[in-house]
Parts: sequence; structure tokens; C-alpha cells
Amino acid sequence: MKTKEFLFKLLWNVVFLMIVTNVHSQCKVIRIDGQYIVNPKLPTWLKAGQTLETAGCIESISVLEFTVTGTNMDFVQVIDITPSSSNTMVPTGKIWKVESIHPSLNIDNTLSWAYTSPGT
Repeated sequence: MKTKEFLFKLLWNVVFLMIVTNVHSQCKVIRIDGQYIVNPKLPTWLKAGQTLETAGCIESISVLEFTVTGTNMDFVQVIDITPSSSNTMVPTGKIWKVESIHPSLNIDNTLSWAYTSPGT
């Protein structure tokens, strides 16, 4: 009986992890110049005048900013683009390197389920 219950719990956990992984991977959507980009290849480079925004369930986007001087690039700062960010346009004379995308996964709002013992 305990073996059956253990196997059921194990199977349930595997299914749960598969669902979470699937939801998490589908959340990688950003907007570049107003265009939705699904699962963008990283790193992605943006030039002056381009815009970057979060989309869907993205919590933040990590960006490295560089100043362009002739043929050289000098690191300036790390920028964290969030849904509440006000200035998401690459400034004149700068280049942005999009390093990573951080999805927000709130299981409570995404999935609703509860474990009960077999037979109940």
C-alpha cells in the first residue's frame, strides 16, 4: 500500500514539474520596437533608437549598456527593464546587449490543484 502511494506521489510530482517547465518556457516573450519576439536568441543586441519592453509574464529583462566611441565599446551600466520601466529606448551613442529574460511564474495564479490521497 505504501509503495502504491509513494509511486502516485512521485508520478504527481513529475507531472507537476512538466507543467511548470512548460508554462515557464512559454513565458519568454519580449517586445523590440513594438514587435513581439517569442524565445529570443540571447544575447540580442539593440542599437540607438530601438525600444525594449517586457511582455506577457516577464518580470524583468537584464541589459548591459555600452557607449560607442568610434570602433570601441565601453561598458556603462547594467539596466533592469521591468513592466514599470519608463525609459526603454536605447539612447543616442549607446548599444544595449540583452543578456537574460526573467519570467515571473506565479503558480497560485496559473494553476489550481490540490493533492488528495488515493480513494478520497
